[in-house]
Amino acid sequence: MELVALVILLAVSVWVGVDASRRQMSMPWLWAIFVFLILIIGLPTYLIVATRHPKGGGPRHRSGDGPPPLPPAGWYPDPAGSGGQRWWDGREWGPPAP
Repeated sequence: MELVALVILLAVSVWVGVDASRRQMSMPWLWAIFVFLILIIGLPTYLIVATRHPKGGGPRHRSGDGPPPLPPAGWYPDPAGSGGQRWWDGREWGPPAP
C-alpha cells in the first residue's frame, strides 16, 4: 500500500513539474528537486520498512532461525513408500498400519 502511495506521489510531482514548465512558472526546477528527494529518501525508506515487517502477520522461517517447524499431527502418506497412510503425532511416525 505504501508503495502505491509513493508511486502516486511521484507521478503527481512529475505532472505538476511538467505543467509548471509548460506554463513557464518561475521555479520548475523546484519540482525536479522534490521528485529527486522522493526517490532518494522515500523509496529506500519504504524498502527498509518492507523488509523488516514482512506481510502475512506471523513470524516467518528464515534459514538462520534453526530447523523449520514440524507439520501438525494427522494422517500422511507412508514415508516408507507402502502406498498407505501412516499417523504422524507431531513429533514422530506411528507404527505402520496393518
